[in-house]
Amino acid sequence: MRVFLLSKGFGNLLPPSSKGSEELLIALDKGRPSCWRTTEERQLTYAVRRTSFPDERKYKEVVKLFADAAKEWVDRCPTCGLGFKHLQELDTDRSLDKLGFADHSDVRIRIPFTIRMPSTIDKERAYYSRQNPDVDGWKELYSPKTRIPNKVRKFGDNVGLLIVSFAGSIVPCSGIAIPPDLFLTNWHCGAVYIDADGDGKRELLTNAYWKGELCKASIIDMSFDGDEQSREFQCAEVLADEPLDYALLRIRPLSADRSIGRISISRRGSLEKDEDLFLVHHPLADIKQISAGTLVGAQCRIVEPARRSWKDEARKSEFSHRCDTEGGSSGAPVFDRQGNLIGLHHLGFEKLRDGSCDKLSKAVSMGPVLLDLEEKARADAKVMGAWQSIGKLVID
Repeated sequence: MRVFLLSKGFGNLLPPSSKGSEELLIALDKGRPSCWRTTEERQLTYAVRRTSFPDERKYKEVVKLFADAAKEWVDRCPTCGLGFKHLQELDTDRSLDKLGFADHSDVRIRIPFTIRMPSTIDKERAYYSRQNPDVDGWKELYSPKTRIPNKVRKFGDNVGLLIVSFAGSIVPCSGIAIPPDLFLTNWHCGAVYIDADGDGKRELLTNAYWKGELCKASIIDMSFDGDEQSREFQCAEVLADEPLDYALLRIRPLSADRSIGRISISRRGSLEKDEDLFLVHHPLADIKQISAGTLVGAQCRIVEPARRSWKDEARKSEFSHRCDTEGGSSGAPVFDRQGNLIGLHHLGFEKLRDGSCDKLSKAVSMGPVLLDLEEKARADAKVMGAWQSIGKLVID
């Protein structure tokens, strides 16, 4: 257990002992780690506050998920004598709304909120932004079958799957980590969708982007790539800009591996038509994929080097490209052939006025993003700290 806690970055919770311990000693009693030593003490009871859910379906879903998770804990150590019991009669106890779970002697576990990560993806994919709707124009980044050069694969090490999970709403996106503790993604990833009428149809809360506890309810998995390693981070603070559709998150590690490698960020203002690109992303919350032109046998190049902004037609802050993307690819880093970060993918195909599809994906150029951050840094000390970290990585 000591090795496990150290591997997860929780060594500070271990008891001061040279021999270690086989027990999970993380509860505190008068400031000292304590242990439930008897089988009776290890029978844990819990309740799920019904009034905290907007409808019966979401409440039942969480009840089932928690029961499944509790069973997994018990099954991991059959000899530990651990048990979980759901006190359903307390789920609707109105006193819990006033007292809080910590004040109720019958309840020993309280879950303030949950962050839900995908375990599978729907292979019946809806056609979104692929040049051929029947073919994925990307390949699994780390699969030995893809024959991607190692020097290209390494650019995916900083790419993470962002899950914004709040009030039953789950939004998956992609993004890129910037040392020592930043994560760059799209502004529109900080969205909340709610089922207001209980009919299963979710509607976007247009005024809720990155508001309230959305940052706290966001997790970034830098190792969502099929291996057994864990590199998870949580959002601690957010700086977002809607016109340029970027969000810069300050993140904190949730696992022992907190490494974030160095990258190169290009501020060049002149991109070239037909310039080759590659894009590392999590389409439909899948494991890391790469869209990379000739590397995967698909188109992936710039079409319009300077394109109007999605919010301001007079502002040329974007470029269009033909790299295949899907929902979940938003915020993905777009690299040039040298591996320099030149943009953030943020929009897929759009319908033109004549009803046809433009078959173009869109990305925000890094040049305008860097300029905006530099301007904000002059007026905000917090932004200045982030800008100083980013500025070390910028090339012309």
